[in-house]
Parts: sequence; C-alpha cells; structure tokens
Amino acid sequence: MKIITAITAAALGAACIATPALARDRVERVTYHDLDLTTPEGQAKLDTRLKRAAWRVCQDDEQGRVRSLDMQRACYRYTRQDMAVQMAQRVAVADTQFGG
Repeated sequence: MKIITAITAAALGAACIATPALARDRVERVTYHDLDLTTPEGQAKLDTRLKRAAWRVCQDDEQGRVRSLDMQRACYRYTRQDMAVQMAQRVAVADTQFGG
C-alpha cells in the first residue's frame, strides 16, 4: 500500500485527495504497507511520515523556488488538515478489515 501525497492536486493511497494549491504539482509517495494501522503505534508512524512529506512538498513552489516561511506554514497547515481526514479514513478501513 502506498500513500501518495501530492500536496495540492494530490493523492493519498488509492484515492485522490484534494490538497492545497500552495503545493501544486509536488508529489510525495508515502508507503504504509509495513504498518499496522489498527494500532496506535502504526498510526503514529504513518502520521510522522505524512508530516515529513508535507514539509518536503511545501518548501518550494512549482518553479522550485523556496517559499516564504509564512507560505510554507500555510501550505503545511492546509495539507495536514486534509491528510488527517484521509488518514482517519485509512485507519477506519484497516479497523474494519482486520477487526480492530
């Protein structure tokens, strides 16, 4: 399983996710096949991976120029809000599939 984070036009896992225009055209793949999303530990590890991916895609604009710190933070906040919804959906699916 993979989570694809395209912060602005995005995708997370098999489903597409709308993410901030601030990170348009930046894609980061985050895998979670090695994690047990039915456990708090697995969820925490996925969250850490998603946070790191969000920072990476929010640092530069679509031309590769470094964004201002305010723009990076706005992109990160927006992206993390959207990712939280998608992560909750993935965890719910894992709970259903694995009886968690």
